[in-house]
Amino acid sequence: MRGRTLAFVVFFYCGFFLLGGVSYAQSITVSLSGGSVQWNNGFGNALTPGNSTNAGSTSITISTIWSLAITSTRLRLYAYFNSSTAALAHGSLICTTGCPDIPSSAVELKINAGAFTPVTGTGPFGAAGASLILLNIAISGANRNSSNTSVLAFNINLSSLPQLPADTYSGTLSIQAQATP
Repeated sequence: MRGRTLAFVVFFYCGFFLLGGVSYAQSITVSLSGGSVQWNNGFGNALTPGNSTNAGSTSITISTIWSLAITSTRLRLYAYFNSSTAALAHGSLICTTGCPDIPSSAVELKINAGAFTPVTGTGPFGAAGASLILLNIAISGANRNSSNTSVLAFNINLSSLPQLPADTYSGTLSIQAQATP
């Protein structure tokens, strides 16, 4: 059986919203320690169809630094895909007909020591059913200018895909911050 290869590229975006016609100087900076997580024989972690535990080759450190206006009450950090049905799409010529993709519900993320959670939410970014809130921080005078550093770990749960064929699967997980209101 040929090995399954997965190139998983993580990009980040930064966004924030302002209220009304009054403009406040605000900034949010999101940076990542790396940009690629892989599952393949070269890393000793090839995808196993039907297996719920397929750990990524590495974790990524996300550093978020913010300076927000007095009107801001919450900072959220989202991870999302642009498709819930093909978060990781097959891409090689190995599979030519009836080729399944890996849905966002099979991609699981965890922050620090938390539990793995599938990317199945609906948020302001990405496709419906393909978003996950990574951080949800209440903003007050004490942390209006602050930062957070978290470690993001990856797992692909293929328990619902026991017949996933050998192929190359790839996709982009976007990371975006939002301050509200």
